[in-house]
Amino acid sequence: MVRPVVVGVDGSDESLSAVTWAACEAVTRGTALRILHALEWRTSNQQFSAGAPAQQEWARSRIEEARQELAAARPGLRVDAEEVDELPAKALLDAAREAELLVLGSRGLGGFEGWLLGSVSLAVIAHAAVPVVLVRAGWEPPAAGADGPIVVGVGRDGSYDPLLEFAFPAAAAGGAVLRVVEAGKDAQLLVVGRRMHRPAFGAHIGPVTHAAVHHTGCPVAVVPHS
Repeated sequence: MVRPVVVGVDGSDESLSAVTWAACEAVTRGTALRILHALEWRTSNQQFSAGAPAQQEWARSRIEEARQELAAARPGLRVDAEEVDELPAKALLDAAREAELLVLGSRGLGGFEGWLLGSVSLAVIAHAAVPVVLVRAGWEPPAAGADGPIVVGVGRDGSYDPLLEFAFPAAAAGGAVLRVVEAGKDAQLLVVGRRMHRPAFGAHIGPVTHAAVHHTGCPVAVVPHS
């Protein structure tokens, strides 16, 4: 059974761009898209002085609008939308166990919001058993013939087979060039690694991956490896 592509949403522009990227990936993989919304909210959001109920309604309306747009644009794609009354990190990590990959919105430099706020972002990236793809606000599918390469960043130590196993099919599906280096300029997707066997405490993702997540403009796939 082919597992779905799971995307975590909170109604932010970043998460809605993540939905668009995830839908494209689900179509490419021939699988379903699962949209996941956790009902827990951070209390410091100054945009909603009315509190959590107003935040939830705002998020629900934006998510439903995105779902309707997907249904119109990709009628053959199965889209399941689900709300869970859990903390975001737990909801995402639980969903990742039954997913092909996990997709989240990212603000890049300056930190994460919504689903990826502080310890939540690190917990998800550092502990998910599947690749986690981070997408910036404003991402759109590239025009035909305008695709950049898929870039895989590797180091000298460790096994990077999982990164290549993720990147090769992605490049083949889109007819993109695959470049194995440590530079992501002009890439349509940057694939970096995260070691799986780190100490149980903390949520470390490594300096190269940390820099890529914060400074790269294109979507970034963080792939666990040994």
